Amino acid sequence: MNDASDQQAKLQEEERRKEELRKEEQMRQDRLRQEEQMKENFQKEEQMKQEFLEKEDQKKEEFLKEEDMKKELFEKEQQQKEEAFEKDRLQEEQFAEQQREQEARFKEQQEWEKTQQDKMELKPEPSDQMKARYAEEQRNEFERDKLEKGINEQRESFDARHEQLGTDTEKQEALRQAQEERFEQLREQQAQEQRERQSRQEELLKEQERERTRDALGR
Repeated sequence: MNDASDQQAKLQEEERRKEELRKEEQMRQDRLRQEEQMKENFQKEEQMKQEFLEKEDQKKEEFLKEEDMKKELFEKEQQQKEEAFEKDRLQEEQFAEQQREQEARFKEQQEWEKTQQDKMELKPEPSDQMKARYAEEQRNEFERDKLEKGINEQRESFDARHEQLGTDTEKQEALRQAQEERFEQLREQQAQEQRERQSRQEELLKEQERERTRDALGR
C-alpha cells in the first residue's frame, strides 16, 4: 500500500514537473515571439525613417538644383547687362568719333567759304553760288545739331545703365554670398544626417547579432 502511494506521488510529481516545463517552454516561446515582433516593428520603423530621410534628401537636392538654376539665370542676365553696357560704350565712342569728323568737315567748309568770300567782290545781291553755299551751311548746322542731340541721348542712356549695373553688381555679390552660405549649411546638414543614419544602421546590426547569439544560447 505504501508502495502504491509512493508510486502515485512520483507520478504526480512527474506530471507537475512536466507541466512546469511545458509552461516554461510556452513562456519562452511567447517571449521569443514578442522579441521577434519587436524586432520586426523596429525594422519597419527604421525603414519608414529611411524612406522619409530619402524623400527629404530628394527635396533638398531639388532645392539645390533650383537654386543653381536661379544663380545661373541671374549670372546670365548680369552678363547680358554687362554686354549691353559695353555695346553702349562702343556706340558712344563711335558717335563721338562721328561728331569730331563732322565738326572737322564743317570747320573746313567754313574756312573754304571764308577764303572764297575774301576773293569775291561785294555785290548788292548775293549770287546763286553764295545762296547755295548758305543753304549748304544751314544743312550742315542742322545735321550737326541732330548728331549732337543723338549723342547726348546716348550718353544719358549710357550713364543710367552704368548706374543700374553698379547696383546690380552689389546685389549679385550679396546674393552669391547668401547662396554659398545656404549651400554650405545644407551640405553640412546632409552629412550629419548621413552619419546619424549610418550609426543607427550599425546599432541595428549589432542588436540583431546579439539576438541571434541569445537565441543560439537558448537553444
